[in-house]
Amino acid sequence: ILGIVDGVEAKIQAVLNEVGLLELYENKKNAANFSLGMRQRLGIAMALLGNPELIILDEPMNGLDPAGIVEIRELILKLNREQQITFLISSHILTELALVATKYGIISKGELIKEITAEELRQECRPTTFINSPNREGLFSTLSSTLPPSNCIPTGRGVRIIGDINLNEILKILIQEGIEIESINCYQSNIEDYYLSLIGGRNHA
Repeated sequence: ILGIVDGVEAKIQAVLNEVGLLELYENKKNAANFSLGMRQRLGIAMALLGNPELIILDEPMNGLDPAGIVEIRELILKLNREQQITFLISSHILTELALVATKYGIISKGELIKEITAEELRQECRPTTFINSPNREGLFSTLSSTLPPSNCIPTGRGVRIIGDINLNEILKILIQEGIEIESINCYQSNIEDYYLSLIGGRNHA
């Protein structure tokens, strides 16, 4: 019996050390006095006791100060990297999800409306530049011969360019070709923009 108890104690100390709470345990600090960030880490430690392959977290960063958010984020990444634990995280803090997630499931009104990998999302959120000109055909011809043609999409008044570009070089080429420019707009979307674009037609769940 003592051997079993000793084994349990060792396991407890190991998981608390993993989440950075071992010193508080050794000092007999009451969990009731833990900060919210400490409680979040304690919850993860409790989940680790069962040697899980999957841990589900609901809003793990909610209510944390900036330091606490960084601690939880780094802990999730560490456990995923070193122990290959998969985390299923439900959160409305999309910018934080973007720092840890490798795959997203977007839910609206209780329905899964989109699954997308982090790489696919990066492609969706690439920089976009809109150049308008009275000579749309000449603009499109010049840009599609300068840039990858798949990155140039004709619009009603000009061309939409997807991806990073050297705008100064593009403008030099257009000026040399005598292409009149009406306007230029540069836009960098993010995960929040993508999310809203998906649920916008669903009346913002």
